[in-house]
Amino acid sequence: MFVTELPNKIAFTLSNQCYYSTDKQILEDLGVPVKIEVKNAKSDITNGIDPVIIKTLEILKDK
Repeated sequence: MFVTELPNKIAFTLSNQCYYSTDKQILEDLGVPVKIEVKNAKSDITNGIDPVIIKTLEILKDK
């Protein structure tokens, strides 16, 4: 990882590595593909509900 700082004290990093998925797909710009998609609704945020955590706990409970 390349780390440097600009004259105005803003620091930044640049990755010098290439990351691949298990099937040799480059993950740069795409990220890791999701296996389970869970959407957050505005009402969930307003009501303090986290559907991602709820789904995670359901999956872990089933294992």
